[in-house]
Amino acid sequence: MRALLKDHDTYVPLREELSFTDDYLDIEVVRFWRRQAARGEEIDPRTLEVLVPSILLQPLIETASSTGLSRAFTAAR
Repeated sequence: MRALLKDHDTYVPLREELSFTDDYLDIEVVRFWRRQAARGEEIDPRTLEVLVPSILLQPLIETASSTGLSRAFTAAR
């Protein structure tokens, strides 16, 4: 993760941040052998070039993903 942060600028276009998030979700699908969740993104194309802090969304997606997994494991018991 540190190497990734060193290689990125402090701010990136939202389009790039969303692409990174999609890549992260793809890894999670392979890692946990689960069906890929629907991604119903409705994003105004005019916002895709707005600069946002790098790695802004990944921690939120990671937390949501791990919370969902722990609930699924608890329900299966």
